[in-house]
Amino acid sequence: MFAVGVHRNLSYKGVAALQWITEHCDHAKYIMKTDDDVFVNMFALLKHLNDLYVHGFRLRLIACLVFWRMHVLRDGQWAIPTEEMPDDLYPPYCSGMGYVFSTDVAVALYRVSFYVKFFWVDDAFISGFLPHGLGGAVVHSDMGRAYCGAHEMGLYWHETEWYKYIFTHVHDENLYRRTWKNLVDIAGRRRIPTPRVVRPGNLAEKYLSKQALFPLPTEKQQPDKQLIKRKDETAKKKLS
Repeated sequence: MFAVGVHRNLSYKGVAALQWITEHCDHAKYIMKTDDDVFVNMFALLKHLNDLYVHGFRLRLIACLVFWRMHVLRDGQWAIPTEEMPDDLYPPYCSGMGYVFSTDVAVALYRVSFYVKFFWVDDAFISGFLPHGLGGAVVHSDMGRAYCGAHEMGLYWHETEWYKYIFTHVHDENLYRRTWKNLVDIAGRRRIPTPRVVRPGNLAEKYLSKQALFPLPTEKQQPDKQLIKRKDETAKKKLS
């Protein structure tokens, strides 16, 4: 049973995670947060984090798909009344699909959470308002190129592109399992090169166009739902 308003408790959950990291996991080099419906290319992520560590990106790191100028919604499930937040724009914050902190950042966010006004939109609070509360000590690094869509999952076993993407929302369990199996196979056969310029979000020298490799279906290519419905009805009549 779905608890009404449960999404309004997610910021508490996020702060509790920061507390746990601070008290039990501060020896880790980096922390990844992701949703439970997200495919994560761990081979690419671990290689990228190792490259960042070797090249000195060890502290004050928040790497993610950054929403630089996200408008505050005034309608719907995530609506914020003006009396709760008069500003029309959020501070820069991360897509909740997945992001990476250096562990010092996670510790700092937990400590500053005692002094920042609570806000129930969790991704905006944890990766936006809390970093903002640190007064510029932490700056977001855009890692947007490491994200791809579910219709582009073939990238994860493409011969040249498989290590260039990390996070994808996917709600098809069969697709998830098939992608992981193919990814494990190619990761066992291929080595991930280190780009000449190492910085957060830069996983490769060159990228093939995702749109060219996996174009979204056009309207003409979309299945005709009315035609399918008529065929189903005809089939049912024949059976009866």
